[in-house]
Amino acid sequence: MRRTRAAAPSPVASGSDTRASILSAAARAFAVDPSASLVDVARSAGVGRATLHRYFSSREELIREAGLDSLVQLEQALKAHRFERLAPDVALESLVGALTPWGDRLRFLLVVSELSQEPSLKAAEARVDEQLMRILLRARDEGVLRQDLPSAWLFATFEALLYAAWTSVAQGDLAANDAARTLHETLLHGHGTGRPAGSKKARPR
Repeated sequence: MRRTRAAAPSPVASGSDTRASILSAAARAFAVDPSASLVDVARSAGVGRATLHRYFSSREELIREAGLDSLVQLEQALKAHRFERLAPDVALESLVGALTPWGDRLRFLLVVSELSQEPSLKAAEARVDEQLMRILLRARDEGVLRQDLPSAWLFATFEALLYAAWTSVAQGDLAANDAARTLHETLLHGHGTGRPAGSKKARPR
């Protein structure tokens, strides 16, 4: 399996924005490589290790704070879309569009669940998962998604597709502006065509 590209260094703003930039760089770095060191994160953030240590005293603290920051931003993004006011099919499509750009953060959150048992992280993660599950179950109950599939399976495959979309974009196999559409179509229709073997195939876009 190919590895995603290493997180590229990014310029860091001065003042209070430095902390936010380090947190963002940490999420990218750990999403690509869960074993990334503080040196790796500092390089990705475009700061020295001494600067990083002024904000975070240890790798464990950085992981915890980056996880909480990612979850807070995801919660805010989800609340801003007001999915409950949309029809189930529109809400599902909007959810996919809203979350696809957050692929690196979502991948990091899958990683951080293995790296940290911090109660505050677990609680915030549960809140985000509950919001996602509510939208998926509404789509299932209204017939947008298959009603014979267990809720846990719906959630697991949705997470897997989000990760696949982000990985494909990071590897250069999928254009960023095609990711949400591809994910949404795969979620609704899978990979099958419903046609017998030997039927004319549509060429990849």
